[in-house]
Amino acid sequence: MLTKISAEDRGHGGVREGSGRKPDWFKEKCADLACSPKFFTFAEKVFNGELVEPKITKEGLGIYMEASVGDKVYLWEKLAAYGFGKPTEIVSAVLSRTPEDSKRKAEELWEIIKSLEVHANARTGVRGDPVSVVGGTPQVQA
Repeated sequence: MLTKISAEDRGHGGVREGSGRKPDWFKEKCADLACSPKFFTFAEKVFNGELVEPKITKEGLGIYMEASVGDKVYLWEKLAAYGFGKPTEIVSAVLSRTPEDSKRKAEELWEIIKSLEVHANARTGVRGDPVSVVGGTPQVQA
């Protein structure tokens, strides 16, 4: 049964109505459903190859079929992630650059700009230097 959710119970934030963080009662309801013995009974039926997925035939008859391999893998991944935890991911990031790193990167970019200019001039037949350096920063001349 669907019920209308009051403004206080809806999530807040975002452009769309009802978007944003969901209220605590909603999260608790989802957790209860995820931990339900009925869910685990259903999961066992899926893995045992029982007929659990409703399908409509060309003749319009409703039948139940075995879950697809993709659905089984998806369900297994979800259960494994919650049961064993997700693997840690190694994240590497450069938090700061030294002045030498910045200078080296600027020189690399400048070489790329110069090579692009040479290729563009060769294709268009334009001569001259449409790019100049002002204060160490490449500037495109109009």
